Amino acid sequence: MKKGPALLREVNKKRVLAYLRTHNVSSRQEITESLGLSKNTVSLIIDEFHKQGVISEVGIDSIGVGRPRKKIAINPNIFFSVGVHIRHYSIEVVVTNYLGTIVDSRTIKVEIQDPDHFFKEIEMLWSELEKKYETILGLGIAVPGLVDPEQGLLHYSVHLGWENVNFVERLESLSVPIQVFNRVKAAALSPVKVIPEGAESTFYLRIDEGVGGALVLNNDILNGFSNTAGEIGHLSIQADGPLCSCGQHGCLERLVSLPFVVEELKERGVHLLYDEEQTKPLSELLFIQDGFKALNQVMEEIGQHTGAGLATIINLFNPQYIVVDSPYNGIEAFKQSTLSSMMNKALSHPAKHANLVFASPSLSSAWGMALAVITKFETPKR
Repeated sequence: MKKGPALLREVNKKRVLAYLRTHNVSSRQEITESLGLSKNTVSLIIDEFHKQGVISEVGIDSIGVGRPRKKIAINPNIFFSVGVHIRHYSIEVVVTNYLGTIVDSRTIKVEIQDPDHFFKEIEMLWSELEKKYETILGLGIAVPGLVDPEQGLLHYSVHLGWENVNFVERLESLSVPIQVFNRVKAAALSPVKVIPEGAESTFYLRIDEGVGGALVLNNDILNGFSNTAGEIGHLSIQADGPLCSCGQHGCLERLVSLPFVVEELKERGVHLLYDEEQTKPLSELLFIQDGFKALNQVMEEIGQHTGAGLATIINLFNPQYIVVDSPYNGIEAFKQSTLSSMMNKALSHPAKHANLVFASPSLSSAWGMALAVITKFETPKR
């Protein structure tokens, strides 16, 4: 463990690295002023980065008075990161460069019911990726279920049927840092810009085969004392509603998740070519037999339930932004009903100040995990 001056230098290097990554092009003076470091400290760090090939000079900024400033930028391919999202029937894999740009993506069919099959597939995949990308910072894994991110432990996953799976121990042979997040929290970190940079607080709602949420404060996910913060799916919306798998009645997940909606639409004459992985927008799956009337009726009901859930979030957390990520976002009846229900049921003052955003396209849990690996790398070990 580093101590004293060595630790301080490591902290400063990571701060400069993070600044350069997020600001694309900068100068020594801009870094000095923005981070509050001495000119000498910044110069020593930049010189070291330059020798290592981490950065390069990209021109001169002659605007302003005094000596022209040399502009510097990160070499985007100096480091790579890998993110994986475990689904019902497959795994989604993305590789990003250090700027978070996806350079490789694929979907691999895997027998997910047995975790051993997953780990064997990852080990084979890793052997291939190591040859292609020499400097991989780590592997991030998004899982549907209750996760302890500190230990890399999945307590249980109803969707996968897994229990007490320690990813860090099982993937020890990869010799890289392993991070594990709940899939919804991972998607909330996705680099897709659906809200302005620097948002103070955002609640992210994900609807697909289940329903989950994540509260993001600045750029940090709020996990809660036992890592269950944001579990909006099991918020009871209807006391006399249908029985949920958790044992309660009328949970939001039971009312608005995609499997429930598919069955409800079938009962009303709207037949679907169902996507078994439940990844495509609902509007792309429709075989309309009785027109859009039944579809819109169901979407209005789903929107009312969704808005009721979001109203509770507004009253409790007063977020600046709410991002809804669902397969219904392309259907106007759902969006209008969600907004109307939210505004009617939430306290008026925080509701007026909450910005509701419908994400399109859907945010990627795998991409979010790749970014989480990069962020972790920039966090100094203490």
